[in-house]
Amino acid sequence: MAFKKLIIFTLLFSVGTAFAVPTEITDRVEYSRALNSVATIIMNWYGQLIEDTEHVNFADLEPIINSTKANHYRSKYPKHITQIVITNTTLLKLGNNYQFNIDLIMNYKKNYKQYTQKRSETFVFSNLLSSHPKIELSQLDSQKEIDFRSIKAYTRQHYKLRKFVYAWLSYLDGVDTFKPVMNAHTWFEKVIYSLNMGELQLSGSLEEVLSKRKDTLFKGGHLLRSLKVRKRKGSKNHFILDLIIEWKGKNAQGKVVSARIQQALTVHIKKDKSWEVITIQEKHLLPIIAPWMGMLC
Repeated sequence: MAFKKLIIFTLLFSVGTAFAVPTEITDRVEYSRALNSVATIIMNWYGQLIEDTEHVNFADLEPIINSTKANHYRSKYPKHITQIVITNTTLLKLGNNYQFNIDLIMNYKKNYKQYTQKRSETFVFSNLLSSHPKIELSQLDSQKEIDFRSIKAYTRQHYKLRKFVYAWLSYLDGVDTFKPVMNAHTWFEKVIYSLNMGELQLSGSLEEVLSKRKDTLFKGGHLLRSLKVRKRKGSKNHFILDLIIEWKGKNAQGKVVSARIQQALTVHIKKDKSWEVITIQEKHLLPIIAPWMGMLC
Protein backbone atom coordinates (compact mmCIF):
# COMPACT_ATOMS: atom_id res chain seq x y z
CA MET A 1 0.00 0.00 0.00
CA ALA A 2 1.57 3.28 -1.04
CA PHE A 3 2.18 6.09 1.41
CA LYS A 4 0.61 8.57 -1.02
CA LYS A 5 -2.73 7.26 0.16
CA LEU A 6 -4.19 7.44 3.65
CA ILE A 7 -2.69 4.66 5.75
CA ILE A 8 -4.05 3.60 9.10
CA PHE A 9 -1.53 1.82 11.29
CA THR A 10 -3.04 -0.01 14.23
CA LEU A 11 -0.29 -0.03 16.83
CA LEU A 12 -0.29 -2.81 19.33
CA PHE A 13 -0.21 -1.40 22.85
CA SER A 14 -2.96 -3.64 24.21
CA VAL A 15 -3.24 -7.37 24.77
CA GLY A 16 -4.74 -9.51 22.03
CA THR A 17 -5.18 -6.82 19.39
CA ALA A 18 -4.14 -7.65 15.84
CA PHE A 19 -2.04 -5.20 13.88
CA ALA A 20 -1.15 -4.58 10.25
CA VAL A 21 2.20 -3.32 9.00
CA PRO A 22 3.21 -2.40 5.45
CA THR A 23 4.61 -5.13 3.22
CA GLU A 24 6.53 -2.83 0.87
CA ILE A 25 10.07 -2.14 2.14
CA THR A 26 9.96 1.61 1.50
CA ASP A 27 6.65 1.88 3.36
CA ARG A 28 7.95 -0.24 6.21
CA VAL A 29 10.99 2.02 6.66
CA GLU A 30 8.78 5.08 7.06
CA TYR A 31 6.31 3.15 9.22
CA SER A 32 8.92 2.00 11.74
CA ARG A 33 10.56 5.41 11.92
CA ALA A 34 7.20 7.10 12.46
CA LEU A 35 6.05 4.54 15.03
CA ASN A 36 9.24 4.68 17.10
CA SER A 37 9.42 8.48 16.92
CA VAL A 38 5.79 8.92 17.99
CA ALA A 39 6.20 6.36 20.76
CA THR A 40 9.28 8.17 22.12
CA ILE A 41 7.41 11.47 22.34
CA ILE A 42 4.21 9.97 23.75
CA MET A 43 6.04 7.92 26.38
CA ASN A 44 7.83 11.08 27.46
CA TRP A 45 4.54 13.01 27.62
CA TYR A 46 2.68 10.48 29.77
CA GLY A 47 5.71 9.89 31.97
CA GLN A 48 5.90 13.61 32.70
CA LEU A 49 2.22 13.68 33.67
CA ILE A 50 2.67 11.09 36.42
CA GLU A 51 3.76 12.37 39.82
CA ASP A 52 7.49 11.91 40.36
CA THR A 53 7.55 9.63 43.38
CA GLU A 54 10.50 7.62 42.04
CA HIS A 55 12.90 10.52 41.27
CA VAL A 56 13.09 9.58 37.59
CA ASN A 57 15.25 11.87 35.48
CA PHE A 58 13.60 12.70 32.12
CA ALA A 59 15.55 14.28 29.30
CA ASP A 60 14.06 17.54 28.04
CA LEU A 61 11.80 17.31 24.98
CA GLU A 62 10.82 20.96 25.18
CA PRO A 63 11.65 21.68 21.50
CA ILE A 64 9.08 19.04 20.53
CA ILE A 65 6.30 19.95 22.93
CA ASN A 66 6.06 23.75 23.05
CA SER A 67 5.94 24.80 26.71
CA THR A 68 2.90 27.05 26.27
CA LYS A 69 0.94 24.31 24.49
CA ALA A 70 2.10 21.70 27.00
CA ASN A 71 0.98 23.76 29.99
CA HIS A 72 -2.38 24.48 28.36
CA TYR A 73 -3.06 20.84 27.57
CA ARG A 74 -1.73 19.70 30.96
CA SER A 75 -4.50 21.76 32.57
CA LYS A 76 -7.04 19.40 30.98
CA TYR A 77 -5.78 16.47 33.07
CA PRO A 78 -6.56 15.75 36.72
CA LYS A 79 -3.95 16.71 39.28
CA HIS A 80 -1.91 14.11 41.20
CA ILE A 81 -1.88 11.43 38.47
CA THR A 82 -0.36 8.19 39.79
CA GLN A 83 -0.67 5.68 36.93
CA ILE A 84 -1.57 5.64 33.24
CA VAL A 85 -2.18 2.61 31.04
CA ILE A 86 -2.59 2.91 27.26
CA THR A 87 -5.33 0.55 26.06
CA ASN A 88 -5.53 1.26 22.34
CA THR A 89 -3.76 3.41 19.73
CA THR A 90 -4.05 4.24 16.04
CA LEU A 91 -1.53 6.07 13.86
CA LEU A 92 -2.73 7.78 10.69
CA LYS A 93 -0.65 9.42 7.99
CA LEU A 94 -2.36 12.54 6.63
CA GLY A 95 -0.26 14.20 3.94
CA ASN A 96 2.96 15.28 5.64
CA ASN A 97 1.50 14.98 9.14
CA TYR A 98 0.80 12.06 11.47
CA GLN A 99 -2.22 11.75 13.72
CA PHE A 100 -2.01 9.58 16.83
CA ASN A 101 -5.26 8.53 18.55
CA ILE A 102 -4.99 7.11 22.05
CA ASP A 103 -7.38 5.44 24.48
CA LEU A 104 -6.15 5.21 28.05
CA ILE A 105 -7.10 4.64 31.67
CA MET A 106 -5.70 7.01 34.28
CA ASN A 107 -5.56 6.83 38.08
CA TYR A 108 -5.34 9.98 40.17
CA LYS A 109 -5.80 11.16 43.75
CA LYS A 110 -8.18 13.83 45.00
CA ASN A 111 -9.00 14.65 48.62
CA TYR A 112 -7.10 11.53 49.76
CA LYS A 113 -9.25 9.27 47.60
CA GLN A 114 -8.29 7.34 44.43
CA TYR A 115 -10.17 7.72 41.17
CA THR A 116 -10.00 6.24 37.67
CA GLN A 117 -10.72 8.13 34.46
CA LYS A 118 -11.13 6.74 30.95
CA ARG A 119 -9.94 9.08 28.18
CA SER A 120 -9.56 9.31 24.41
CA GLU A 121 -7.02 11.80 23.02
CA THR A 122 -5.61 12.92 19.68
CA PHE A 123 -2.14 14.26 18.88
CA VAL A 124 -1.05 15.60 15.48
CA PHE A 125 2.66 15.71 14.62
CA SER A 126 4.41 17.71 11.92
CA ASN A 127 7.99 17.24 10.67
CA LEU A 128 7.98 13.95 12.52
CA LEU A 129 10.88 12.37 10.63
CA SER A 130 12.97 15.54 10.55
CA SER A 131 15.35 16.88 13.19
CA HIS A 132 12.61 19.22 14.48
CA PRO A 133 9.40 17.22 15.05
CA LYS A 134 6.55 19.12 16.71
CA ILE A 135 3.16 18.44 18.23
CA GLU A 136 0.87 20.78 16.31
CA LEU A 137 -2.39 19.75 17.95
CA SER A 138 -3.43 17.92 21.09
CA GLN A 139 -7.05 17.52 22.00
CA LEU A 140 -9.24 15.64 24.43
CA ASP A 141 -11.89 13.68 22.52
CA SER A 142 -13.73 12.17 25.49
CA GLN A 143 -13.40 11.48 29.19
CA LYS A 144 -15.44 9.48 31.68
CA GLU A 145 -15.11 8.63 35.35
CA ILE A 146 -15.30 4.88 35.95
CA ASP A 147 -14.97 2.53 38.91
CA PHE A 148 -11.48 2.55 40.42
CA ARG A 149 -9.05 0.06 38.85
CA SER A 150 -5.67 -0.91 40.22
CA ILE A 151 -2.94 -0.40 37.58
CA LYS A 152 0.10 -0.15 39.85
CA ALA A 153 2.68 -1.28 37.27
CA TYR A 154 2.13 1.70 34.99
CA THR A 155 4.11 4.32 36.87
CA ARG A 156 6.50 7.04 35.71
CA GLN A 157 9.29 4.45 35.58
CA HIS A 158 7.25 2.37 33.11
CA TYR A 159 7.23 5.25 30.64
CA LYS A 160 10.86 6.23 31.26
CA LEU A 161 11.93 2.72 30.23
CA ARG A 162 9.87 2.75 27.06
CA LYS A 163 10.86 6.25 26.06
CA PHE A 164 14.50 5.16 26.31
CA VAL A 165 13.94 1.99 24.27
CA TYR A 166 11.89 3.62 21.52
CA ALA A 167 14.52 6.36 21.21
CA TRP A 168 17.13 3.62 20.76
CA LEU A 169 15.06 1.88 18.06
CA SER A 170 14.58 5.24 16.33
CA TYR A 171 18.35 5.61 16.21
CA LEU A 172 18.76 2.12 14.76
CA ASP A 173 16.25 3.15 12.08
CA GLY A 174 18.38 6.17 11.17
CA VAL A 175 16.65 8.90 13.24
CA ASP A 176 19.14 11.02 15.22
CA THR A 177 16.53 13.31 16.77
CA PHE A 178 16.24 11.50 20.08
CA LYS A 179 19.90 10.93 20.90
CA PRO A 180 19.66 13.48 23.77
CA VAL A 181 16.83 11.40 25.28
CA MET A 182 19.31 8.54 25.73
CA ASN A 183 22.18 10.76 26.95
CA ALA A 184 23.95 9.40 23.88
CA HIS A 185 26.88 11.79 24.27
CA THR A 186 27.90 10.03 27.48
CA TRP A 187 28.05 6.44 26.19
CA PHE A 188 27.86 6.12 22.39
CA GLU A 189 31.65 6.41 22.11
CA LYS A 190 32.49 3.91 24.85
CA VAL A 191 29.76 1.25 24.89
CA ILE A 192 30.90 -2.30 24.07
CA TYR A 193 28.65 -3.87 21.43
CA SER A 194 28.69 -7.66 20.89
CA LEU A 195 26.97 -9.12 17.83
CA ASN A 196 26.06 -12.75 17.16
CA MET A 197 24.47 -12.95 13.70
CA GLY A 198 24.99 -16.46 12.38
CA GLU A 199 28.51 -16.66 11.01
CA LEU A 200 29.14 -13.01 11.86
CA GLN A 201 30.35 -12.69 15.44
CA LEU A 202 32.23 -9.67 16.65
CA SER A 203 32.61 -7.23 19.51
CA GLY A 204 33.59 -3.60 19.22
CA SER A 205 32.41 -0.03 19.22
CA LEU A 206 28.86 1.02 18.39
CA GLU A 207 29.93 2.56 15.10
CA GLU A 208 31.97 -0.48 14.07
CA VAL A 209 29.30 -3.07 14.86
CA LEU A 210 26.42 -1.15 13.29
CA SER A 211 28.50 -0.69 10.13
CA LYS A 212 29.02 -4.47 9.82
CA ARG A 213 25.40 -5.11 10.81
CA LYS A 214 24.13 -2.99 7.90
CA ASP A 215 25.49 -5.48 5.38
CA THR A 216 22.58 -7.72 6.38
CA LEU A 217 20.09 -5.23 7.88
CA PHE A 218 20.47 -2.61 5.18
CA LYS A 219 17.03 -1.15 4.49
CA GLY A 220 14.07 -1.91 6.74
CA GLY A 221 12.71 -1.16 10.18
CA HIS A 222 12.81 -2.27 13.82
CA LEU A 223 9.59 -3.06 15.70
CA LEU A 224 9.64 -3.76 19.44
CA ARG A 225 7.87 -6.98 20.37
CA SER A 226 8.77 -7.44 24.05
CA LEU A 227 10.55 -5.58 26.82
CA LYS A 228 11.64 -7.06 30.13
CA VAL A 229 13.72 -5.52 32.87
CA ARG A 230 15.95 -7.50 35.20
CA LYS A 231 18.40 -6.55 37.88
CA ARG A 232 22.10 -7.20 37.51
CA LYS A 233 23.32 -9.34 40.37
CA GLY A 234 25.52 -7.61 42.87
CA SER A 235 24.71 -4.05 41.80
CA LYS A 236 22.02 -1.57 42.81
CA ASN A 237 23.03 0.89 40.11
CA HIS A 238 22.74 -1.41 37.10
CA PHE A 239 19.88 -3.18 35.35
CA ILE A 240 19.42 -5.02 32.06
CA LEU A 241 16.86 -4.29 29.34
CA ASP A 242 15.95 -7.48 27.49
CA LEU A 243 14.40 -6.69 24.10
CA ILE A 244 12.91 -8.83 21.37
CA ILE A 245 12.80 -6.89 18.09
CA GLU A 246 11.37 -7.78 14.69
CA TRP A 247 13.19 -6.49 11.60
CA LYS A 248 12.09 -6.85 8.01
CA GLY A 249 13.67 -5.35 4.92
CA LYS A 250 16.48 -5.97 2.45
CA ASN A 251 20.20 -6.60 2.75
CA ALA A 252 22.91 -4.69 0.86
CA GLN A 253 22.45 -7.02 -2.13
CA GLY A 254 18.70 -6.32 -2.34
CA LYS A 255 17.60 -9.68 -0.93
CA VAL A 256 14.54 -9.71 1.36
CA VAL A 257 15.51 -10.42 4.97
CA SER A 258 13.47 -11.15 8.11
CA ALA A 259 15.12 -11.11 11.52
CA ARG A 260 14.14 -11.69 15.12
CA ILE A 261 16.66 -9.90 17.29
CA GLN A 262 17.39 -10.37 20.98
CA GLN A 263 19.18 -7.47 22.61
CA ALA A 264 20.40 -7.12 26.19
CA LEU A 265 21.33 -3.55 27.13
CA THR A 266 23.15 -3.20 30.45
CA VAL A 267 22.27 0.20 31.87
CA HIS A 268 24.15 2.14 34.54
CA ILE A 269 22.18 4.60 36.68
CA LYS A 270 24.43 7.58 37.32
CA LYS A 271 24.46 9.75 40.44
CA ASP A 272 22.18 12.32 38.80
CA LYS A 273 19.72 9.47 38.02
CA SER A 274 20.38 9.68 34.27
CA TRP A 275 21.12 6.47 32.38
CA GLU A 276 23.99 5.26 30.22
CA VAL A 277 24.40 1.94 28.41
CA ILE A 278 27.70 0.18 29.09
CA THR A 279 27.23 -3.02 27.06
CA ILE A 280 24.95 -4.22 24.27
CA GLN A 281 24.65 -7.91 23.50
CA GLU A 282 22.76 -8.77 20.32
CA LYS A 283 21.85 -12.24 19.15
CA HIS A 284 19.81 -13.14 16.08
CA LEU A 285 17.19 -15.83 16.60
CA LEU A 286 15.17 -17.80 14.09
CA PRO A 287 12.44 -15.56 12.60
CA ILE A 288 8.82 -16.25 13.45
CA ILE A 289 6.69 -16.39 10.30
CA ALA A 290 3.27 -16.21 12.00
CA PRO A 291 1.83 -12.74 12.75
CA TRP A 292 2.72 -11.27 16.13
CA MET A 293 -0.10 -11.09 18.64
CA GLY A 294 -0.22 -9.55 22.09
CA MET A 295 1.50 -6.52 23.54
CA LEU A 296 3.92 -4.39 21.59
CA CYS A 297 5.93 -3.95 24.77
